Amino acid sequence: MAFRPVQRQYPAYGYCESFFVENDDQGLYARAAAERENARQIGKLRQKALAEELSRATAEEYQEDVLDHMEHMEVCSSQDTLVSDSN
Repeated sequence: MAFRPVQRQYPAYGYCESFFVENDDQGLYARAAAERENARQIGKLRQKALAEELSRATAEEYQEDVLDHMEHMEVCSSQDTLVSDSN
């Protein structure tokens, strides 16, 4: 005679309407949270890439002005050095 499991209408722990059991909805909330976090991380990466691009563009735009200013300051300081050395 083969063993046959007992077919129960209710789970083995008994039936109680107030008994809390996690269901698949919990996975749905976790998945939604993971998707939000993933979207947030993608947004951060895009923001960082945009910031680097803007920084590079700004550096290229102002590079000539910075170099002109450095040359000007070098000329001014070399004139002061010549005046100091002659005294």
